[in-house]
Amino acid sequence: MAKLTEEMNIIIPQILVKEIFLNAIFFSQKIIIIFEPYTMIFSFGSFFTHLSYQFKQFISMAGIEYLQCKYNLGVIYEILSFTFNFRLRLKLFINDVTEVFTLSKVYPCCSWWERETWELYDIYFFLNANMRRLLTDYGFDSWPMRKDFSCFGIIETAYDIFARLVTFKQILLPQENRNFNYTTPWKRRTVAQC
Repeated sequence: MAKLTEEMNIIIPQILVKEIFLNAIFFSQKIIIIFEPYTMIFSFGSFFTHLSYQFKQFISMAGIEYLQCKYNLGVIYEILSFTFNFRLRLKLFINDVTEVFTLSKVYPCCSWWERETWELYDIYFFLNANMRRLLTDYGFDSWPMRKDFSCFGIIETAYDIFARLVTFKQILLPQENRNFNYTTPWKRRTVAQC
């Protein structure tokens, strides 16, 4: 495994142009590469087709949000080489308006992960032919995994069996003002009484 890490350290600069990777971190037999959004297709295509890599399996993808950063969103990809039994983690940092190119042309199973990431984080994947909602309603207008997501509902969705359609109703959560009494019914002991 250590030999493969050394080989990849040599091969990565040879096959890929210098500007592609911002940073490569080698630790605990795992390589984490941070790259630019405009180099995605070439980077993943190289990892997929090059004989020294052969990262043929797409393992997972996740979105992440960073608060108070210039690039407040991130996408983390993990791919696997069965030939070398090696995982590679690739990170991409973007802002709210940056579109990310889809990887569904290189890894067809990636389309499902991209739909989920778009639905939960509002990271749009350019040229993905199937950007529909998976987990939330079609009229849903927010991003559940973002930090600014509201914790209470505004619209209730229900199926009306008599009208045979889905109905949307406003949720009213009225609550009276409460005056809390912070006194305790038990007598307090002072230090002298103990």
